[in-house]
Amino acid sequence: MFFKQIKKNGDNFSYLLADEDTREAAIVDPSFNPDFLLELAQKNNNKIKYVINTHQHRDHVEGNEKIKSRSASKIVAHKQSRVSKDVEVVDGDTIKIGKVEIKVIHTPGHSPGHVCIVVGDILLSGDHVLSHKIPQQWPESIHPYTGLGHYLDSLEKVERLEGISLVLGGHEAPFDDLAGRVHEIRRLQHRRLDRVLRIL
Repeated sequence: MFFKQIKKNGDNFSYLLADEDTREAAIVDPSFNPDFLLELAQKNNNKIKYVINTHQHRDHVEGNEKIKSRSASKIVAHKQSRVSKDVEVVDGDTIKIGKVEIKVIHTPGHSPGHVCIVVGDILLSGDHVLSHKIPQQWPESIHPYTGLGHYLDSLEKVERLEGISLVLGGHEAPFDDLAGRVHEIRRLQHRRLDRVLRIL
């Protein structure tokens, strides 16, 4: 499998994945990097089959339409995502580029339709699990599926994934201890919650 992490414009990482035999490719979160991604795909003789969004926030989906207009690709997003999409996915779905399998894990909390992507032993975590920051959540009364409860449930879901040796987010540095990072986030979130409850 060909795999490339890209950050040319802005603070976001984009990812190009390709089957080295068929040259079929997928882009995850094109963000502000569509031109470079298209150039790289052309250089490698890749056929972009899918543009996959981890979630609907502008800094992740900005390059969608440009890549779609210049390739035969289809935009893929979770059914709860409000992004314009050609293919709706749900938890547990698998997308294939050549022989490469891309598994979808629904991880609401930061966004209702947020998904993480598993490719082999790599987790593309979007904004769900980052190496330093904890993504923002909102009250469920304002944005359903964006509250702390859903976020913590989604953390538990990725914590149960087996065989993950590398986590790559939409921002920040890569890391290899998924369980350790989930444990740290959970500890910090419960500490914040305790502080709020003491104030109340």
